[in-house]
Amino acid sequence: MNFRAISVNAPLSESLASVSLGAEVLFWRMVSQADPWGCLPGNARKIHHQCLGLRAADHTTDEVRGWLEELKRAHRVARHRNGIEYLELSDWDRWQPDGYLRQRGPSDYLHRDGSLRGETRPHDKRKSRPRDESGRFSAQPSRAHQNPKNGVQKRREGTSLKRSTKREGAPARAGAFAQAEQFVRNSGWQYADVDLRAALGDYDLSKNEIARLRRLAIDLRKQRGDD
Repeated sequence: MNFRAISVNAPLSESLASVSLGAEVLFWRMVSQADPWGCLPGNARKIHHQCLGLRAADHTTDEVRGWLEELKRAHRVARHRNGIEYLELSDWDRWQPDGYLRQRGPSDYLHRDGSLRGETRPHDKRKSRPRDESGRFSAQPSRAHQNPKNGVQKRREGTSLKRSTKREGAPARAGAFAQAEQFVRNSGWQYADVDLRAALGDYDLSKNEIARLRRLAIDLRKQRGDD
């Protein structure tokens, strides 16, 4: 989104009233230039040109650096260093609307859960090679790297087991249908439809197979009636 929310109580802020006018102006320009997580580059020179824009030539980087120190002492800006140096505007989530916070995208400095980029997140399920005490990759790869298709192989084994079971049950079903058909041709055709369905229930038959045998019984009744 290309907008930022500003509270109507901003002119009454005691922390902003404690800094110089230049520092306060810089703060509001930082609000307009911060990423969706309230973060900006930690380099004063970058802040100078990014936030002052057309007025950058009217001020020096040293002035910007001094204003940043004022905002830091007033607890309006926090500086972080964790492989990446960046600035974070205080209480960003408090003042920005919930709809904006839910739709915000990624940051150059933070993950979506708010953790710093470069840190290992406890809920991160991605497989990674183990590291030794110095932080370097271990010579022994992880189990996922040793056999990345391990899970796929197990799934394939389970699928083939089901298919083989199904194939083994096919001859037994065919034999049950043949027995039930012989029963219908011998004496089952004389049964009433309700009794016939009950008798066919003793065989391992599908609904379609039972329907076929019921139609066979009807045809046999008609033939015997004509005779």
